[in-house]
Amino acid sequence: MGNTLTIFDLDNTLIQGDSSTVWSQFMVREGLATQKGYLAREARLMADYDRGEMNIADYVALIQAPLAGIPKSDVDALVARCVREAILPRVYPQAWELIRRLRAEGEQMLIISASVSLLVQAVAAALEIDQALGIDVEMVDGGYSGSLPGSQLSAGEGGASDAVARGASAV
Repeated sequence: MGNTLTIFDLDNTLIQGDSSTVWSQFMVREGLATQKGYLAREARLMADYDRGEMNIADYVALIQAPLAGIPKSDVDALVARCVREAILPRVYPQAWELIRRLRAEGEQMLIISASVSLLVQAVAAALEIDQALGIDVEMVDGGYSGSLPGSQLSAGEGGASDAVARGASAV
């Protein structure tokens, strides 16, 4: 195994676009997110993110609300389908090449994102990357609550610093 850790940001780095937005669009298409103005609200929160003003708890509450009452196993299946159908086609060809090369060299890789962990981990698994950090969502009664369970990965700049603080090696 290699002696370095390569840390990838997911959104707009490994993939074209934002995985949370793709997930939100998927939930609308699948009839899960039925709230009027759902995608417009998601777009406003993403604009807040771009300005460094997003309230991550509000964002997580919005994107997790459609999953209330759905068992984790069913959500995991939906996420896997979203990754396969809507996110993997957005992976940049150069990212695929780099990931394959690093894997062949035995290097460790980590994906970080300000997207929810359930999504980031599914993308990492599909890319055959063993480590992923995202925004954890509290589990209640076998499903996602839509609430944050405490300390979280930084949104935007600072994610790599947080990963190092959580035990990842700096590259």
